[in-house]
Amino acid sequence: MNNPRDAHNRLLADTLQGDWTEGPAVVMAQRAAKHARQRRTRHRAVAVCALLAAAIALTRSLPRARTESPATLARISAPGYEIISDDELQMLLSNRPLLVLPLENRTPKIVFLER
Repeated sequence: MNNPRDAHNRLLADTLQGDWTEGPAVVMAQRAAKHARQRRTRHRAVAVCALLAAAIALTRSLPRARTESPATLARISAPGYEIISDDELQMLLSNRPLLVLPLENRTPKIVFLER
C-alpha cells in the first residue's frame, strides 16, 4: 500500500517546506501570482472593452424605428444613386453636351455643358 512515489513527494515537501514559507522562493511565488492576477484582469478588461465597442457599433448601425417616422426611415435607407443600363443612359444624354474629366483618384467627373 505504501507507494514509493508518495514517500518521495513527502520527503521533498518536508525538505523544501521552509523555502516556500520564507525567503526568495516565497517572493518569487508571490510575484508570479500577482503577475497572473494582473494579466487575467487585463484580459478581462480588453474583452469587456471589445464587447462594449461591438455593442455601440451595433446600436449605431440599427435604424431608430421607434423615434423616426417611416418617411424618414425610407429616406435614410434609399441609396444616393440609381443603377441604369447603358441604353437608358444614352437616351437620357443623347441631346445634352457633357464633358468627362478624370480626377486624381481615377474617378470621372461629369460636367454638363450649356448650349
